[in-house]
Amino acid sequence: MSCEPVPLSYRIVSLIAAIPAGVYTLMRAVKDGGITYLCQRYAWRLPKDLGECVGVHCCSVGEVSAAAPLIHLLQDEGHTVFLSVTTPTGRRMAHVLMPKLACVYFPLDHATVVCRWLHRIQPRALLIMETELWPNFFYAAQQRNIPLALINARLTDRTDHPPFLLRHTLQLTLQRAHCILSRSDEDRQKFLNQNASPERVVSLGNIKYATAENPVDADRPFSRAYVLAASTHADEEEQLAQLWQRLDPGGHLLVLLPRHPERAPDILKRLHALGWRASLHTQARKPRSEDEIYVVDTLGESRWWMRHADFVFLGGSLIPRGGHNVIEPAALGKACVVGPHVENFAEETSALLADGGLAQALDVGALEEIFRQWLQRPEEVSRIATAAAAHVREREQVAHRYIEALKRYAVLPS
Repeated sequence: MSCEPVPLSYRIVSLIAAIPAGVYTLMRAVKDGGITYLCQRYAWRLPKDLGECVGVHCCSVGEVSAAAPLIHLLQDEGHTVFLSVTTPTGRRMAHVLMPKLACVYFPLDHATVVCRWLHRIQPRALLIMETELWPNFFYAAQQRNIPLALINARLTDRTDHPPFLLRHTLQLTLQRAHCILSRSDEDRQKFLNQNASPERVVSLGNIKYATAENPVDADRPFSRAYVLAASTHADEEEQLAQLWQRLDPGGHLLVLLPRHPERAPDILKRLHALGWRASLHTQARKPRSEDEIYVVDTLGESRWWMRHADFVFLGGSLIPRGGHNVIEPAALGKACVVGPHVENFAEETSALLADGGLAQALDVGALEEIFRQWLQRPEEVSRIATAAAAHVREREQVAHRYIEALKRYAVLPS
């Protein structure tokens, strides 16, 4: 592993970015993070009792959900674990899924800040989820001989093609990791294209398949049958409402579960303005008999709502947001349909489509036709759901493979 210092080009960039990063951090603290977010992002007010713990870093909500089975497995093997997150929503999700787990905010990537953070916490090892590549942090961890691994690792298109001045910085950062455990062969090749050492990059599969092992509440949210639109973004709710209006739902309710629950009150206002009869979950607790649409504004309950839905539409895919985790509904044995924009989960989407465990609509008109067919033909929904569940069963032991690899690369003790 290279011990070369962080290149001057990145140090200049991070220095220039310090002021806008500070402004954003302050604004986010005022909005929803509070004083804890502000202080811990600058490595102040950190807990004193995390020394010799294994740290798992997740950016936000999706990564926290994906990491939960791995964290439970680490704890079962006797490791004391703490979680670090970047966003307040990620922290709230952590408290919902793992209420007893210590959770702190990850530091801003300034040299003095990351040194203070690591000196205060002194982790035994660091497991970094997915795409979180921070040059100053990785260098500081290496200087302290802290084993560091990338897990479920992937490179976004932007990171895979960095600006020329930052290309060496990216390559150097990757070389500091003890191992890079990628989620697919395609991702492994991307890391190799950035000069990562072939002997330290291995493809283990997507750790999000391990969510199948997590139990889900068997009690239904309410008795009425419903279709779930999960992880929706702005503009998708209106498109879905208009689509729903053109269908004969046969008594089904349309449940909207926005990706960012704080948007729910505004969604409800817009639905009312369009003439829809709709309720908000935290206000009503269950839909009224006259409701056509029900808006869920809670965090950490998406799998519960998915489990009891007749079928699922996964948002972030009708608009160019790259889609969300198609494995989640498949793991619950649910028929799911996505839109055309699935770049963030392209490989998983292709694999599920190939196995008949997913449907894809290339526009809202095609999505409407799939909704119409599935409402009228429950046997088709059941066929896709069965194929989805079988697809996940073949892969759900992935978290154990990650533990074995972390021991093999001496990130965790054997």
